Amino acid sequence: AAPSSPGPAPAAPAGDGLDSFFGGEAPAAAPAADAAPAVEGFGDEGAFGAPAAEPAEPVPVAAPLQAEEEPNAMLEWQRANLETLKAKDSAETEARSAVKVKAAEHLSSFNAERDAKLTARKASNREAEATLKDSVATLGTGGNVWEDATSLIETNSNLSVNDTDMSRMKKLLVKLKHTPIIQAN
Repeated sequence: AAPSSPGPAPAAPAGDGLDSFFGGEAPAAAPAADAAPAVEGFGDEGAFGAPAAEPAEPVPVAAPLQAEEEPNAMLEWQRANLETLKAKDSAETEARSAVKVKAAEHLSSFNAERDAKLTARKASNREAEATLKDSVATLGTGGNVWEDATSLIETNSNLSVNDTDMSRMKKLLVKLKHTPIIQAN
């Protein structure tokens, strides 16, 4: 029961139910027509002992900034930056395509040169193989075995195709040529 007071008691703020906890009671406000219904069995107070809260008024939402509200310098910089980025992107695209074209040309010229060298090497190898087969076919027909053996080896002072030094081999063949062969009886 509320103590009698000479005048009307000031209304407690909505949701402030601590007065009854600390010893003083706030007078119960009359329920508004659009207020939330009281929880059954608890009277005017809610389920947790606090008076039923009145519906809150909607908070106004701040309108988003419009393009006109932004500073003109910022808009100009953004537009200029966008144009600069577009120009850089197009320049990069052109540079990439130029590099790809140049690489394709280089690759095709490299392959053409390689094919020409390969064809020439195949032809020279076929000629060398035909010459070698002819010399091997006539190998045993001569009178001197050493002359036949030295005919298979290039004994010119120039280095061979593989740029290998054959001087020791030549010296050994010359020494064996001049040394008589001893045959076992």
